[in-house]
Amino acid sequence: MTHFKIDQRRIENIHEKSLWILENTGVIFEDSFIVEEFKKKGFKTNGKLVYISSEKFNQYTSELQSHFSIINNSNRVEIGKESVIAGPSGSLRITSPDGIRNPTIEDYINIQKLNHSSQALNMTNANLIEITNTDVPIEASIKTALALYYSDKPLIGFASNEIEASASIKLAKKFMGCPNEHYILGIANVMSPLTYDKDSVGAIMSYVKEQQPICITCCSMPGLTSPISLYGTLVQNNAEIMGGIIMTQVINPGTPVIYGNSSFGIDMRYASPVPGSIETSMMIPYIKGLAEYYGLPSRSGGSLTDSKVIDWQTGAESTLSLSSSLMNNISLIYHAAGELDALMMFSFEKFLLDEELILSIKRLLSAPSIAESDYIESIHRIGPGGNYLYEIETSQDFKKEHRLPNFAIKDMYDNWIAEGRSTAFSKASEALLKRLSQYEKPSITSEQTKILDQYLKGIL
Repeated sequence: MTHFKIDQRRIENIHEKSLWILENTGVIFEDSFIVEEFKKKGFKTNGKLVYISSEKFNQYTSELQSHFSIINNSNRVEIGKESVIAGPSGSLRITSPDGIRNPTIEDYINIQKLNHSSQALNMTNANLIEITNTDVPIEASIKTALALYYSDKPLIGFASNEIEASASIKLAKKFMGCPNEHYILGIANVMSPLTYDKDSVGAIMSYVKEQQPICITCCSMPGLTSPISLYGTLVQNNAEIMGGIIMTQVINPGTPVIYGNSSFGIDMRYASPVPGSIETSMMIPYIKGLAEYYGLPSRSGGSLTDSKVIDWQTGAESTLSLSSSLMNNISLIYHAAGELDALMMFSFEKFLLDEELILSIKRLLSAPSIAESDYIESIHRIGPGGNYLYEIETSQDFKKEHRLPNFAIKDMYDNWIAEGRSTAFSKASEALLKRLSQYEKPSITSEQTKILDQYLKGIL
């Protein structure tokens, strides 16, 4: 259910203005094969520019899928129904109580272990962090193999360019052994304004040719790569996204796609994007509304913050962005756990705190349960001035009716002092060690083990 429903007239207005841009301004595709395919299908072109008329727009958006599933062995997620949540992607640094450092293979493995054991996340990701602290080049195929080795949750693969995307898809297809299923998801980006470069087109085509789902995502910066106004940014973004989605249908009709928008707010003092800004969250209801308008699953939001440390700013910004994402039932919520510094830094402690936040917001959005007993008999029996502490319903139902947070400090002050003045951060640090020590590797077949061993020899 969408909690912040946008007036349909606004959605239609954005659609109509985007159509004008597609028909009169056009979209650049820096790939001669793609431009030629558009031309063969009757689209107007001029060099690398492709113009999309309203007639062509309607023709190639008439059979888009509103939902689809992705599998990994026995696990399956349904994209386009309830929110599917995935964790970090692409952080360049790790922050911990010991300081800031470059990510290692051990860090990557530990994040995969957290993903696998998470009750809040539904998918894992091959490109969790950029592993730079190593003498061995860690290619896309190795990261994909590590993801499949340490987690059996459905997989988000590489989509930076054709080489990495193809390597990720090839390995996942071989590992799953189910060519007629959707076994991997790609997330590819538009180069705002209104440009698909050769790397992006190559990555998208790698998924489209294999009939694997692809999320077409823009990530513009108002005032730099899109208009300074949020409304103008949404209009341009919509044209960009739909241009890419139509490209997928021109090449392989029926390819499942996700309408993705991860454009952020801007801080013009530094000319830099600020994912944690309130404007980022303000755009999410429109993104959901536009995706629904076209009958598509949506991708936006996350646990987004620009803070460099876990502090008030981190909590406030992460809560705003996650709340807006979940309240609007965004189909795929990416970057949902562990990231700081505008997605550039990863914190293990924040990962656990974000999980707690996700589960708490889900609890907030759930309706009070209608129990078999409405407690009328208990209310009558206790009567005015009574006490429910010793009622059997209290001991039976308190955990079900009242969520008990893992890291928030709820005890009385004197008890808190006596027990060492713990904080949410310190409790998360302790829980992290326990969680990693209790990790259980998913079972895979001997044939799957042989497949992964070809990539992981000398790595593990």
